Amino acid sequence: MNDIQQQIREYAKKLLIDKQVDLVIGYQSSGEPMLTEPAFIRKPEDTDNLVWNPFCENNLAKYLIGRKEKIAIVARPDNVRSIVVLINEQQLVRENLTIIGVFGDDSQSSENNMPQICDIVIGEKKPGPAKEDKYAKIKELEQKTPEERWEYFKKEMSKCIRCYACRNACPLCYCKTCFVDQKFPGWVGQTTDLSDTMCFHIMRALHTTGRCVDCGACVRACPNNIDLRMLTRKIEKDVKELFGSEAGLDPETKGPMAEYKEDDPEDFIK
Repeated sequence: MNDIQQQIREYAKKLLIDKQVDLVIGYQSSGEPMLTEPAFIRKPEDTDNLVWNPFCENNLAKYLIGRKEKIAIVARPDNVRSIVVLINEQQLVRENLTIIGVFGDDSQSSENNMPQICDIVIGEKKPGPAKEDKYAKIKELEQKTPEERWEYFKKEMSKCIRCYACRNACPLCYCKTCFVDQKFPGWVGQTTDLSDTMCFHIMRALHTTGRCVDCGACVRACPNNIDLRMLTRKIEKDVKELFGSEAGLDPETKGPMAEYKEDDPEDFIK
């Protein structure tokens, strides 16, 4: 891990000294145990503040939106996939971006290999113990009746206080005005009434369909530990099965909700 950290610092310093980038986005200590925070480095001498450890969890792709500088970003495999989606959606200019892809320990590794878009790759993916089926809980829920599934989601979403931490942490929620904040017309009530809350989460999940890379930013940000992955992973599983599509693997391939084909059989419509 220390070797990875040192390599990140060295690459970041060289990029700044050579003026290949104006800004390096990575991780630094927050001053609190077991917690890091985003680092925005503009001076070569400040690259010694960059860290790499098991607590480098934030999806830093969130901080790329709207920036015009030439940027280098430190990114885990799932973060790189978020960047691929953003490039595909023309939210980022690839030529202005240097991607430092980092393989860490098993807890930080994506189930997919690093997308072939990185400019620098540090570390290597090491085979670990067989992982559990990420869809196991989804498959279990699918065996329940529609009423039982609805009751599960009602109970889970009743914990929501509408703080929007999930939306704010998601790198793919980049609309300048979110549908939930619109007033004219007002699409969704902003109360914590369960019907308003369910509507918000269902619509947000729909907006990330075929785009979500399962980075877990929403779950980590939630102050009430709502298992939002039960909803997003269900949609991810359906998209994979119905369309054979996985988000963030190819910047040239559009997501299934962003492309229309006349010969689409549409047999998924019930």
